[in-house]
Amino acid sequence: MFPIAINSFREFIRNKILSLITFFALLLIGFSLFLASISMGESTRLVVDFGLQMIELFGVLTVAFLGSQMLFRELEWRTIYLILSKPIERHEFLIGKFLGLAMVMLLLVGIESIALLAIMAMKGMIISPLILLSLLTISIKLLILIGVIIFFSTFTAPLIALSSSVAVYLIGHTGSDLITMGLRTGNNLIIAMGRFIEVVFPNMEALSLPKYAINSSVVLSSTNVMIAIGIALAYITILLISASWIFNRKNFERF
Repeated sequence: MFPIAINSFREFIRNKILSLITFFALLLIGFSLFLASISMGESTRLVVDFGLQMIELFGVLTVAFLGSQMLFRELEWRTIYLILSKPIERHEFLIGKFLGLAMVMLLLVGIESIALLAIMAMKGMIISPLILLSLLTISIKLLILIGVIIFFSTFTAPLIALSSSVAVYLIGHTGSDLITMGLRTGNNLIIAMGRFIEVVFPNMEALSLPKYAINSSVVLSSTNVMIAIGIALAYITILLISASWIFNRKNFERF
């Protein structure tokens, strides 16, 4: 499992597209310096909000680009036959791929986070624990996305896996908003839709903490955050178990 994770990590790191994505991510995070210079007393808010959004956006692009091709490339090049001919279980191969992509994602988020925090330090801004917590929850959301992409990749084509995974990621941000809208309008159907999304899809909105990091007037419940993180980790586990179950029964001869 771990040798596969290390090999996958090395393979991803050598990808030139990954370097390009990282370059533009750092470039846009650095652009927050310009935003801070033209802001009227809202420099901290702009830098933090823009920086966190760029880290999450380029994290999604990285995971989507690399993850959607990950299993397909192994099957297309038939390298999976060589790998699985060794004493390794299929679920170990799948989890190894997950860990390899997760390490790449965490490395890039770490580099981009250091860039954001360095900019804040240069401008004399206060780095609150909420900002660090926001970076953690962004990483967890991206781990969920990796799990979702791997799950869909076990039984669909890369383009379908990519579009389905991004759809799940976006829908996961809407459940809480639908419930709030339903409560305001008294529409039980909208509330039911929101509840359904929160049960079936990962609750991404519960892990969206930048609004707390840039708005000190909003009260953050640490208990709710810990519950959201625990549920997210459980969701990742379920995705990997389900993906492993499908992958174990996959007939590669028919691929």
